[in-house]
Amino acid sequence: MAVEITGQVGSINPENGTFTPTNLSRLFAGAAPPVTTITVHMLSQMDFEDFPNQTSLAVGNTVAVQGLLFNTPGTLTLLTRTVSDHPGD
Repeated sequence: MAVEITGQVGSINPENGTFTPTNLSRLFAGAAPPVTTITVHMLSQMDFEDFPNQTSLAVGNTVAVQGLLFNTPGTLTLLTRTVSDHPGD
C-alpha cells in the first residue's frame, strides 16, 4: 500500500540505509494493535527534498516519507525513495 507518513527521526542506521520515525500520526497509534515503530528502508537514488544530502538527515528531524508500506513480522516496513524535511515542525 502506498502511503505518506510524518514523524521525527528517532534513530538512523547508515550501514543498512534505514531509519525509524517516532511520534507517528494517530492513525497508527489508534490501530489495533497500536503501531509505534515503522522501519524505513531508503532505496538507491534517494530524493532528499529540502536536504542537501543523506548525511543531513539527523535524529530529531521532522520528516515526511512516501513509499510502499509492508506488514512485515515484528514491525511495519516502508520502502522509500523520497524523504522531505519539515523544518520548524
